[in-house]
Amino acid sequence: MSSLRKLGKLEELDLGCVLREGAFDIKYGKRGRFSIQRSPKDNSLIFFFLQLLSRLRLQATVPAMDLSKYARVVEQ
Repeated sequence: MSSLRKLGKLEELDLGCVLREGAFDIKYGKRGRFSIQRSPKDNSLIFFFLQLLSRLRLQATVPAMDLSKYARVVEQ
């Protein structure tokens, strides 16, 4: 966590995946605040994929679909 606080605006890490350890999605707020959503170890790849598609959808590069419904199942 302390390493994330040291990153500059252009260095921020938003999304990542380590198949054997889990995936993560970081959302940044104001004044250096952020929240981290982590996946269970056994759902790393699908969590990463769905979060990536969700982010791409916000950029209008993926057809609209409600990925949050799929993500809720994965997070359990």
